[in-house]
Amino acid sequence: MAVEEQVSHGDIYHKMGVLEGKLDAVIVSVAEKKSDLGEAFRRLTELEKRVAQGVIIAVAVGVLAPLVWNAVDPQLRFQEARPSEVHQ
Repeated sequence: MAVEEQVSHGDIYHKMGVLEGKLDAVIVSVAEKKSDLGEAFRRLTELEKRVAQGVIIAVAVGVLAPLVWNAVDPQLRFQEARPSEVHQ
């Protein structure tokens, strides 16, 4: 035969209190995770902005470098000496 347990209102209220405490802990944990996730997305957005700035700078350097080189190159070249002048 099964022994019937006597459950009082106090027992029910106690178990409800335990569940309420656990639920509060879960809510706090979810709020913390949500905050951490928001911080991670903020940092990711900042990183994406920095990478975009780096790409823009790299493209600008890639476009301007040949132009600057072509403008400066004639001034950097020395007149080539003729082979007969080198040995004299």
